[in-house]
Amino acid sequence: MSGTPRTMVAREPSRCRSTVAVLAGLLLCAGAACAAPATEAGDGAARLERMLAETRTVRARFTQVLLDADLEVVKEVEGEFALERPDRFRWDYAAPQAQTIVSDGTRLWVYDPELAQVTVKPLDGTLASSPAALLGAGRLGDNFRVTDLGIDGALHWIELVPRVDDTEFVKVRLALGARFVEVMELRDGFGQTTRITLRDAVLNGTLDRRRFEFVPPAGADVAGEVR
Repeated sequence: MSGTPRTMVAREPSRCRSTVAVLAGLLLCAGAACAAPATEAGDGAARLERMLAETRTVRARFTQVLLDADLEVVKEVEGEFALERPDRFRWDYAAPQAQTIVSDGTRLWVYDPELAQVTVKPLDGTLASSPAALLGAGRLGDNFRVTDLGIDGALHWIELVPRVDDTEFVKVRLALGARFVEVMELRDGFGQTTRITLRDAVLNGTLDRRRFEFVPPAGADVAGEVR
């Protein structure tokens, strides 16, 4: 194969990519939305808004589990992620199901090394298809029906249900720790749940901007327009 990436017919978007778009969108919530004054200091939504407003960068390890309607484990993967607000993030899923998902601020790149395939889409269009886009303006309550589920152990749970019907996930449950989101559960219309658990999170550290750059490897098939 030559060193110039080729164009291929786009494959069906992966569930990992959809889930990452939702999670990243929530964590990249626009500063104007998150910084809105809290009306109740003990409210879970206010805690989430305050956490996001105070967070510039995040680096953490994660475990992502897919559960069926009976809450039986279908798939489990691990990896690392980094995020820099307002619009950059990177997810590296570990082998044997390796995958890299990168936002460079304008495009979303998804690389499957086993298949030697890359897909690229405009970032705005990707996030627009998920509940993440609902956080672009206003407070959480403007775009979600928010329920404070209370404290369970060391975690404060809240539930977000989109106020519109054409979103990929029907509800999102977040578990807030002392400093940041520790668990995120996304329920889809088929009754499946994606649970992402974050650990060893480092907040507001310095991240190398090159981490959020992506160049398709030589010989990889590329679906989408690269500019």
